[in-house]
Amino acid sequence: MEIVTKKREFEESISGTTKGVSGDGDEEKKKIYLNLGQSDSVVKTGWVVVDPLFTSIEEAEELMKFMPTKLQQHRCYANVVWKSKIFFIGGQFWDENVDHFDFPLDNFSNQVIAFDVATQTWEDDSTYPNLQSGRMSARAVVGGNRIFVFGTLMPDLLQNEHFGEYLDLSSSSKEEREWRYIPNPPNALCQVAYIQSIAVCNSNEKHHFLFWAYPYGCLFILDYHSLEWQTVETFFGYPQKDPAYLNENDIVIPHLEPFWSNQVVFLDDAVFWHYGSKIYAHDFKKKTPNAIDVCTFEDPSSTFVQAVLYNFPRDDSFPPTYLISQGKGRLSLIWDVFEGSFLYYCKNFRVERTTDNQTLVVHEIKGYAKLRPPLSNFTEIYKVLLM
Repeated sequence: MEIVTKKREFEESISGTTKGVSGDGDEEKKKIYLNLGQSDSVVKTGWVVVDPLFTSIEEAEELMKFMPTKLQQHRCYANVVWKSKIFFIGGQFWDENVDHFDFPLDNFSNQVIAFDVATQTWEDDSTYPNLQSGRMSARAVVGGNRIFVFGTLMPDLLQNEHFGEYLDLSSSSKEEREWRYIPNPPNALCQVAYIQSIAVCNSNEKHHFLFWAYPYGCLFILDYHSLEWQTVETFFGYPQKDPAYLNENDIVIPHLEPFWSNQVVFLDDAVFWHYGSKIYAHDFKKKTPNAIDVCTFEDPSSTFVQAVLYNFPRDDSFPPTYLISQGKGRLSLIWDVFEGSFLYYCKNFRVERTTDNQTLVVHEIKGYAKLRPPLSNFTEIYKVLLM
């Protein structure tokens, strides 16, 4: 483990003791779970736990040790956090005797299993009902007390009306829980090649999912309370463009431009993403279609840029970087770099508005943290979950 800054300065900055930052009191309780690849297996992945300051890392022993056998035989499942639980949804059953490049639908799982971080135990696999449709490499998000799952590996593997489904967890009765399809999904969204990110807007006024889908940008908006799809025009007040008439080079408003970002974060009435060494935002309080360049930060490693350029040279590719919100006014950017072995970096930012509550400001917290995985066979980061 390496900390490339003065430890006291770094901890004070991120924990909220620096002037102008107010902590929400929960930082010490939170943990970051990283889902990592393993060099010795095509299907196997590992899980490690990192503290919010990114100063220590350890294997998630209970999660790994008692993981259900049938889940160990799956890959490309979706993960989502609800309360104290990590849900494992769908995936592909790995069979050495099957040609997996044909993606047989019989090998797509519909199972749903949860690990309770609070008790460090796996729940019985009958606790939650199975999905209606088996899915591999789906997107999963939480809105209120509902879990939503969208898409699968390729668009033509699902009928449009089966594109998304949800499970309402507000009832404690297992008999009353069932997955239901989300009505009337937009045809263009069902046929996109890749859902780049789903931003979850969860303020008092907004309870929506914003789908950034390559190459369209944000054309697709779901109210997760009413389950009604909204247009860009009604949600943002901008003119809407029909996807059927879009060229690949058209910019749809609002749009993640530049494209690179694996996760889009909603915080302080704005959505944030990053490209290279810049943080961008779309501010809902500003009636402008333009993305805002809110912060250019110190490049912590020249190999970071080199790795991105080498592995992701095209505009439609995305580097393995993850932007998360760790609480009130806090953003963290996490990524991996191979430097003889894999290393995991974390860069932190503070978000606030000016006294008139109109201008969005993002401050770079100087320094960054760098950790080595606890076991040598852990490789790149697949997912980042904040508990």
